[in-house]
Amino acid sequence: MSLYQFGPFELDAEQLKTYKKLSADDKAYGLALAYVARRMRSRWELTDYFRRKGYEPELAGQLMTKLEKLGQVNDEAFAEAWVRNRDYALVRSLPNYVSYRVHRIRPPIQGAPDSGWQYVERIEVKSLEQHDKDLASPAGVQLREELYGKFLDRSKNIYFASDEIE
Repeated sequence: MSLYQFGPFELDAEQLKTYKKLSADDKAYGLALAYVARRMRSRWELTDYFRRKGYEPELAGQLMTKLEKLGQVNDEAFAEAWVRNRDYALVRSLPNYVSYRVHRIRPPIQGAPDSGWQYVERIEVKSLEQHDKDLASPAGVQLREELYGKFLDRSKNIYFASDEIE
């Protein structure tokens, strides 16, 4: 049996392995705290961050649980902040938009209780053709890639155009 001397302490190989793991886990927790301290993060972003860092699923789950208990992971708050800071900002910069609001749905949804929908967007534009051009612009493409690449399952969304009854 090998013993390792650390000052006045002696550790066997198993104890040393345990302390190294605890140290690595503490370091991972510190890095995760620093990551969420920079700005609000979604559960998806944290899961991706843990994957890129190479954390084992068990450690990633433990870190996520700790961060949730601290109130650092809240997908609803993240989504609503994203809408205010990204969606609304882009729409304000485009003259084609008459109005654009996102509404939080109060469940249950009559006729679709299991839809999973949490929000509805109401977009009023001057021209549907210009709207399509705006979505195809670099800013529109970037916004949609961020939205559908990180946060939403596009297959669960529905879209339709309507005409006002005067």
